[in-house]
Amino acid sequence: MNLYFKRENDLVFVDKPAGIETQGRGGGKLGCLEIFEENLSARLYAVFQIGKEATGALCFAASMEKAEELGEAIQKQMVNTKYLFLTDRLSSESEVGPQSCFRKIKRTSSFELWEVETFNLREDQVRLIAAQLGLAVLGDLSKGGSPFPCLCFHVQEIHFPGRVPWVCPQPLFFEDMDMLKDPKLIEILIAIDRRQRLYNFLGSPQECLRLIHSECADYRLDLFGEQLWLYWYREEQPLQADLERWNLVAEIFKRSLIIRVMKNRGKNPQEITEWRIRNPKKDWVATENGIKFHFKD
Repeated sequence: MNLYFKRENDLVFVDKPAGIETQGRGGGKLGCLEIFEENLSARLYAVFQIGKEATGALCFAASMEKAEELGEAIQKQMVNTKYLFLTDRLSSESEVGPQSCFRKIKRTSSFELWEVETFNLREDQVRLIAAQLGLAVLGDLSKGGSPFPCLCFHVQEIHFPGRVPWVCPQPLFFEDMDMLKDPKLIEILIAIDRRQRLYNFLGSPQECLRLIHSECADYRLDLFGEQLWLYWYREEQPLQADLERWNLVAEIFKRSLIIRVMKNRGKNPQEITEWRIRNPKKDWVATENGIKFHFKD
């Protein structure tokens, strides 16, 4: 499946997933820059950096000259950036911070979503100021934030002078904060979010892709076009809460889902135990690398 990006003349805009550095730091580990260099067979230059665990809008230049030009625009405070973050430190204020650029978007009984629109603050500075304001980012342990399965910090938009803004969708649990009550659901959504940002599989409804591999010990999840296929490795069968959680996942991504228990092959290799959610088809077509596959269940 092809990587997702937008090329605008001498710039490459990407939607960075969590868990990948902006730029590799040696030791054989590739950053976002090296991944897209390899994919595009072209030299790229980082315009700015966002942290490994943050998600969202990132930009690379196709030449050193363009990278320096945009770096100068950032220094002159000509580049508008919007950040979003979640916190469990509830505030009575609706606007705080330098020039009141921290604005509360919404809240629940346990969490708040804040937006920061700025011309001069980097991601790490926003996280530091948030902590100083008593709004430490959820999952930002280095700055006093509460433990969470991920860093809840997203770069929503970057807008260079004379360019169309590059906007990256916020994580699903930023939109529906009730999801935050279920850590197991969040782990599932984090893993799927990484693939969506890299490949935009929702924009290719017939494609195949491994959505969860090693992130969750108890299962693997594959996308085969319009159907999801979950391999259940836990010895105990799914509980009702598990089935309800996976039904929600299927609803969110508008796919049918088959959950199949992976049996111990030394005991009953032919035994099949499965659950079918949202009426999976018995016969369907999906594609991978331009090749069509005809599936029969």
